[in-house]
Amino acid sequence: MLLIAGILLLSAWNSLGLYRQSQAQAYYRWGLDTPAYLDKFAADRVIIGRWLRDRLPPDTLLAVGGAGSIAYASRLPVLDAFGLNDAWIAHHAPVSGTRPGHAKAAPLEYVLQRRADLICHIGQHQDEPYRPAADEEQSWRARGYHWICLDPSGGLRPRFYCCLKRLDRALGPFPAELGS
Repeated sequence: MLLIAGILLLSAWNSLGLYRQSQAQAYYRWGLDTPAYLDKFAADRVIIGRWLRDRLPPDTLLAVGGAGSIAYASRLPVLDAFGLNDAWIAHHAPVSGTRPGHAKAAPLEYVLQRRADLICHIGQHQDEPYRPAADEEQSWRARGYHWICLDPSGGLRPRFYCCLKRLDRALGPFPAELGS
């Protein structure tokens, strides 16, 4: 009986490993994102965008990497860090990669100069709220930002979408910090 239980457990473990491997292959192939990955990415960003639309002021400026679904669903002004909707990035940001649609990226100083309310293109999308190291937290605070995490639920996996928020701006459930 113990042998059968062990075989079943080993089989389940192997199946989980094969599933994870197939998911990894389903999301990235030949150096490109697959349609399965892009579908999941877009669906996740619709969930996040709707959450933002329902909770944040309509003049909230988001800095995102890829302005598609999140911009559409949120209806908020968006700075696409890859230059899709920003002439300065499109014409002045240096080429930094070969991935289609992602070859240019806004320098951080440009995003800070534009005073984006939420900086999400360098954010974290993970199962637990992001907790930066003390030196990282201090560095961002010196620039006028700190980490916040959205928990939009609605089937979002990973669950938390974490961005940098301006300290001096109240955004829906996220208050401004006094003295910032």
